[in-house]
Amino acid sequence: MSLTILTGKVSHVDHSTATTGGTTARGNLRIQTRHVWSFRLNNHPVTYTGLSTGSFGEGDELTAAGQERNGTFVIESCRNETTGAVYERPATLFCVLPGLIIAISLPLMLVLVGFLILPFGIYLLMKGLKYAKANKLLRAAPRLVGV
Repeated sequence: MSLTILTGKVSHVDHSTATTGGTTARGNLRIQTRHVWSFRLNNHPVTYTGLSTGSFGEGDELTAAGQERNGTFVIESCRNETTGAVYERPATLFCVLPGLIIAISLPLMLVLVGFLILPFGIYLLMKGLKYAKANKLLRAAPRLVGV
């Protein structure tokens, strides 16, 4: 599916959090909270998930880059035209880190461990490229005037 831009007025805002946790191999506790927003953008169902809190209110004008999935527009990056807040994915991190994972996995293919690591690196690289494309698409979208 290709990434597209969706612009409009926010309505029916619902915010929730999902907290997960566990212990690491060293016995350290690791807790992570994800924020999930579900709302309508020009009466089209939309979801946005992020690690940090965001600012979406009833009547805000929003420009979003994402893709349609099962009848819901899933936002990858967005700009709240009313408040000026911009929410972009960490594309650079998701391109550099997979590059390192892929580079490490190639010599490890001689001992067959690389075959386990390489697909993970490629998966993360694909996510990074999608994030970079969404961020670029959002930056290229014209700002709404009169908001």
